[in-house]
Amino acid sequence: MKFKQLLLGWRFLFLLRAEAEVEFHPICRLEGQFDLPGIIKTGDVDIGGIFSVHYSFSQPDISFRKVPDTLTCTSFSLGDFQFLQTMIFTIEEINRNNKLLPNVTLGYRIHDACYAISQSVRAGVSMTTGTGKRVYNCEQLPLVPVIIGDSMSTQSLAVATLLGVFNIPMLLKYLKLVNFTTSAGDKVNFDQNGDPYPSYDLLNWQKRNDGSIVFVPVGEFNEDGHLRVAEDVIMWQGAQKEVPISVCSKDCPQGSRKAVQAGMHPCCFDCISCDNGEISNQTNSLDCIRCPLEYWSNKMSDRCVPKELEYISFKETLGSMLFGGALLGICLTVLVVTVFAYHRHSPIVKANNSDLSFCILVSIALCFLSSITFLGQPTALSCVLRHTGFGITFALCMSCILGKTIVVLIAFNVQLPGRNVASFFSPSKQKILICLCITFQIIICATWNIVSPPWPVKRITYDTSTIVLQCDAGSVLAFSLVLGYIGILVCICFILAFCAQNLPSHFNEAKLITFSMAIFSAVWIGFIPAYLSAPGKYLEAVEMFAILSSSFGLLMCIFFPKCYIIILKPEKNDKKYMRRKAGSEKK
Repeated sequence: MKFKQLLLGWRFLFLLRAEAEVEFHPICRLEGQFDLPGIIKTGDVDIGGIFSVHYSFSQPDISFRKVPDTLTCTSFSLGDFQFLQTMIFTIEEINRNNKLLPNVTLGYRIHDACYAISQSVRAGVSMTTGTGKRVYNCEQLPLVPVIIGDSMSTQSLAVATLLGVFNIPMLLKYLKLVNFTTSAGDKVNFDQNGDPYPSYDLLNWQKRNDGSIVFVPVGEFNEDGHLRVAEDVIMWQGAQKEVPISVCSKDCPQGSRKAVQAGMHPCCFDCISCDNGEISNQTNSLDCIRCPLEYWSNKMSDRCVPKELEYISFKETLGSMLFGGALLGICLTVLVVTVFAYHRHSPIVKANNSDLSFCILVSIALCFLSSITFLGQPTALSCVLRHTGFGITFALCMSCILGKTIVVLIAFNVQLPGRNVASFFSPSKQKILICLCITFQIIICATWNIVSPPWPVKRITYDTSTIVLQCDAGSVLAFSLVLGYIGILVCICFILAFCAQNLPSHFNEAKLITFSMAIFSAVWIGFIPAYLSAPGKYLEAVEMFAILSSSFGLLMCIFFPKCYIIILKPEKNDKKYMRRKAGSEKK
């Protein structure tokens, strides 16, 4: 504080030295006498000062009918009073030092402006023309060569305008040239605005154990603009060495956004993680940014990455299980074909039309094989094979079963006098029936592939992290016709087999066909709601599971009982045994 006071004194001193360069012109003064509160101490040279020691006043009568009364100042201002005391202290310090202004004594004229513009102007006039009743003096110099202005800019500007009339210098012209060092080693210079270069001591307010307060120097801000702080010396509140947190919330990291707490200051906020599919790549982000359609947020939610392609892969668990089920079905079908081929001359194989049995087994193997096309990334070829291949192979299987059922029904339930039943539905006519049935399905599939074939598509939504690769059916009508036609064949087979189920069991497969058609129907009836509700890649998984389930149902219900007799009960695979059994059933 003392250094600042001395610095102010140096500014006064340099002003006095520059006073000789100022040329005053004979400007007249106005008549009047002002009764101003203030402190005056005359010297060889007097320094003027205007301070608002009081910050309010009583408003005088300004009706222009009489001379306005003097202002009455109220409400004491401690801060401005300290400025006043600083000026007096500085002037007295200069006077006590004979080396600064030898043979010159400084005085001061300080008035209270009371935060009033009119009072400030009155003080300025009194310092230039005096307060006597003589109203005109063009030869006399102003009473003060310089005035220290009010701390308020409004009052200071009003006084500055007045001083410009009397050619009293805002010290700026001369202060720009000041640059010297005091005997104490302190530098004195001013910037282009006439302000001293900042130089501050940083003090830490510390409380001792006995309760007393001390100010400990912990650093400085020098004239070169360098800040030096000894952090190890600083004592924070609570006698702690660590710097306290100055905000109520920590910075929100990347991947989160700021959410202001209700009723709290904006610097108090919560950090909320970005939702899936959104990111923030800056600290303290106000909002999260949604990733583009084909991108998704990473685990840290600070970067968008390409979405994963989702389809039933051979490598994943679900794909491996379905692929293993298809291979198992093919192997079992091949095993049954081998058993039937090896025992093709046995009664149980010959009695059930071995040609149709082999045709059914081949079609079942193709059904298992068609399910494999549902695995792997969809392509244009695989999409065609998935739907049309499945439709044709199942139509072939149902056509063969229909032919076998009709043979059983005609052979045991049709009585036509004078006609040969065997020639009525001979093997050649059976083949014609099968070809007609499968041809109709082929026509539907061919039209489907020509008009609107199945095609691989990407199912993309903003709220999922994957892009589902699927085969679009193309024409929903054609897909419905394929499934509907298979359903019609199944219903016909079921009805005919149900009508023939009471015939001699060792010479027909009616019961087995009836049971297999019931299982087949149950699987595909349950498939419809599961297919419509399955998400993503599981839609193809449901369809593949239905194909495998129905194929296993046909294989196990129709052929496993025969294999059981052929392999484990060979005594029942004999013509004499069958005739005895059939005779006993007729009785």
